[in-house]
Amino acid sequence: MKKLLKFFSLDMATRLLVVEASLWFFCVTVASKVVPYRRWQPWLESLARPGQIGFRWSCGATRVMAFGNEAEEKRRVTWAVDRVGRLVPWHINCLSRAWVTFIMLRRRAILAELCLGVLRNKNGGFQAHAWVESSGLVVIGNVENLDQYQRLTREKK
Repeated sequence: MKKLLKFFSLDMATRLLVVEASLWFFCVTVASKVVPYRRWQPWLESLARPGQIGFRWSCGATRVMAFGNEAEEKRRVTWAVDRVGRLVPWHINCLSRAWVTFIMLRRRAILAELCLGVLRNKNGGFQAHAWVESSGLVVIGNVENLDQYQRLTREKK
């Protein structure tokens, strides 16, 4: 009940941002459970079309930035993704957080790059991680040893 009251105490733009992040988490989670990554990855990229902010009903007119400047927009999107990621009743991994952040930023016409990397651990196995960068800075997914991850690159088709 406290979480619901806290939600309704937020301003309308922030509530819509939280709802948008929740819906994207649901889409990413369902896609990742039902379809192989190589199939849902292009679909999610197509949803991240620049300039398509949120949903048509989000505060009326279509606009590129809902909150003024790019830095504030990144901060608010990251806040919403972090908050919703902690509150949903299922486990959210770094890949889901990265995809939701990437989609939300790109739909606001903010240049962002979804990064995937691997790290060889001491046992000889691999550890994978996903994060999002924008303007050369990590927006979400920053971990202590991020510079040790070997970034994976995609083949150009």
